[in-house]
Amino acid sequence: MGSSTTIKIRYCGGCNQAYDRVKLVSDIVKSLHEQNGKDFRVVFGRDDPADIELVICGCSACCSDTDEQKDERTPRGRFVVGPNLLNYYEIPQNDLLPRLLSQITGEEE
Repeated sequence: MGSSTTIKIRYCGGCNQAYDRVKLVSDIVKSLHEQNGKDFRVVFGRDDPADIELVICGCSACCSDTDEQKDERTPRGRFVVGPNLLNYYEIPQNDLLPRLLSQITGEEE
């Protein structure tokens, strides 16, 4: 992998209007760049290859996380994120970003 990492974003239908999914993605990319000093490219196309896939959900149902939607071509992982949720584990909202960044970068907190 070169100096740029590609992150594929998939959003759910947005059932939770109080949860700003777009801001979360912006915060994730900004924090990754600041933490690693690399460029992160964001793609949204289903067929776009990516290093990391983020499924951004509005609630714990995670409707967009289906077997048909999974992309096995994401060598650095696939993460399901929602309010108070990371990979189906409930966590406090203020811990979400640091824990996700830790998992993406492989660094322990």
